[in-house]
Amino acid sequence: MSRAQAAMEFLLTYGWAILVVIIAIAALAYFRLPIFNIPEVCQSEAGLFCIEKPNIDATKDQISFAMRNTLGFAITLYNLTRFTPESGSCNAISSVKVEMDGTEYSINPGTVFIPKEKNFVVKVNCSDGVPNGKIKTYFKLHYISQDTSIKHSSLVYVTGIAS
Repeated sequence: MSRAQAAMEFLLTYGWAILVVIIAIAALAYFRLPIFNIPEVCQSEAGLFCIEKPNIDATKDQISFAMRNTLGFAITLYNLTRFTPESGSCNAISSVKVEMDGTEYSINPGTVFIPKEKNFVVKVNCSDGVPNGKIKTYFKLHYISQDTSIKHSSLVYVTGIAS
């Protein structure tokens, strides 16, 4: 049996199965089943941990995420900047608020003292709007160590679906 004949017999025997798999994947993609949805994730560097999924609100043009200071020392947040967004979300920041123990504080301008082992919520208001749909963006939280007065920054990656 020649190699060409063997290849042809293989395709005729198993080709229909390959075609069915391709059609099934195309149908799943077309109907946007949950396996193709983007996960709602907040990831950050060690020390400042995201403690739950982000809240992305297109009606308020706001991206919120909860964090915890596990650095082992108190910090002062003094700035939040956007760091190369992946998909056109929150390209311009109009204000940043930090909520802790039911009280809201402003940064950009302003500072917020965060004790060690304390939870806080960062609320970023976007002046260019938050579009409905998939959002992927990075923010940089800038802070000062209360122990050493050295400035640091922590990268926060936020993905989700704006509603």
